[in-house]
Amino acid sequence: MLLRKVHLSDCETLFRWINDMEVRKNARYTDVVSIEDFTDRFNKELENENVYSFIVEKDSVSIGQIKLSKDEERIVFNYSVDKNYRGQGLGTEIVKQGEKFAKSNINNINKLVAYVRGSNKGSCKIFENLNYTIAFSNDDYVIYEKNI
Repeated sequence: MLLRKVHLSDCETLFRWINDMEVRKNARYTDVVSIEDFTDRFNKELENENVYSFIVEKDSVSIGQIKLSKDEERIVFNYSVDKNYRGQGLGTEIVKQGEKFAKSNINNINKLVAYVRGSNKGSCKIFENLNYTIAFSNDDYVIYEKNI
């Protein structure tokens, strides 16, 4: 599994992934994203030195994405797996790769954080199995944290 930095040419793929019905259902914000809003945010994030966006590739095929956003002294995770590759345990490997990148390449961080919809049992299980603790939980979402 390889993390490849997102390029401008990835915009269409990422737009398709972000509006996948399962992704929207499990996202922190569930509304469908317009192409205008997505393109604007995508371009701003490409320029932002505190956002690290990657396409996840396996055997030269794009299978998902991960975004690490530096927020003060913490990294906030956002990841998804292409619908054709879900259920294969790839989410765990994607998060592990993101952790490895953050620890090795991003200075002045002491915590990894993920906002996960409580109904997204797969992602909850991933973060729990990777020794994240629950910092907050309500009927809507769970905040997982790991000190590094």
